[in-house]
Amino acid sequence: MFKKYFALLTLVAGLGPVSAYAAPLYNVQWLDAENLGNSWGDSINDQGAVSGYANVGPGTKTAAYWDADGTRHDITSQGDELNYARLINNNNQIVGFSRYTNEDNSISSVPFYWDSESGVINLPQFAQDRYSVRNLGPNGEIVVYDYDTERPGVWTKESGFTYLPDPEDTTDYFYPIGFADNGEMIFQHWYKNDEGFDVLQYLIWNSDTGYRDSGFSDSFGDYYLIPDDLTDDGTIFGSTEDWSEDYPRPQNLFRWTEEGELVILPVDGVDVAAISEANNNGQALAYSYNWTEDYDAVDWTYYLWDNDELFEISTLIDPNDPYFGLFTPDGGLDLNNLGQMTGQAYNPDTGKYSAFILNPILADRVSVPAPGALGLLICGAGLLLYRRKRS
Repeated sequence: MFKKYFALLTLVAGLGPVSAYAAPLYNVQWLDAENLGNSWGDSINDQGAVSGYANVGPGTKTAAYWDADGTRHDITSQGDELNYARLINNNNQIVGFSRYTNEDNSISSVPFYWDSESGVINLPQFAQDRYSVRNLGPNGEIVVYDYDTERPGVWTKESGFTYLPDPEDTTDYFYPIGFADNGEMIFQHWYKNDEGFDVLQYLIWNSDTGYRDSGFSDSFGDYYLIPDDLTDDGTIFGSTEDWSEDYPRPQNLFRWTEEGELVILPVDGVDVAAISEANNNGQALAYSYNWTEDYDAVDWTYYLWDNDELFEISTLIDPNDPYFGLFTPDGGLDLNNLGQMTGQAYNPDTGKYSAFILNPILADRVSVPAPGALGLLICGAGLLLYRRKRS
């Protein structure tokens, strides 16, 4: 059978210096490691708590999380090289990694789970190269991918590890690529249809209802769409290239909804662009970079997708903030549902690279040019697409 759906494509093109949507403004809040070394914020929950690490001594990185007021709490884990609190959910449960030096001087990276009741639970069973920790769910469930079996599974402290069931179709490849705050996941699913042809399908998994077809197709005219993240209402953010153009192809970002709306924003003059995180209020974080002749990634730039406009994050600092003009994110950005961001940036007060929270000033916005002078909306309505769906 064929499933028909109607898609409205909105392409925002850079056609000159025009006034953009009023940009949100932010204040900078530093999360330092007591001036002893660098710190890094990697994940922020809806209470404003941040997980990451802090350099608390020469060569010592401790896994840590910060309360919304900046109070740091160290997590005692076992690694002798690096301890790193990777993800934090709204219940202040954390998944992280500890790095060990083995007797033969090789390095092992062991995941751990932490909550205030249980403390650190090391997960050495997932330390082998065959496993990848992919996500932390809303109730402390850890999504793990097994490269040997090419199957995902979920670990909880109550039940241990269980593989997810396979989809109904014969599965050739099955990989989780995006995660919503409500615990849903979107999978890239390759299978063979009745005629023996390989078919790519994007499935959404819900622990209560199982799998459902997302309705998403990775091709839209000349665009090839690559999903990066999923929101609670089924919206997909990702990156795309226009295959009608010669290589190196122009880079774009997109937002797709289950109703079939597709918004594409160009990122001009870069070799690579992608979405790193999306929230449930239409915002997303993105980054871009260029390749050198030696294939080193340079010219990293970080963006906020807000109201279907792109803004360089370094331009969004409140002019009254003491770090206005001095703040440039260096990596590790994450975004919560309140619009707060975390990551790492150079702190001119300490001379260190520090974790931070960017707190939105919700009442104030300023009209600024968007990157690449994004402006004119070109709407192509009435694009009728047919997507092959197995009956």
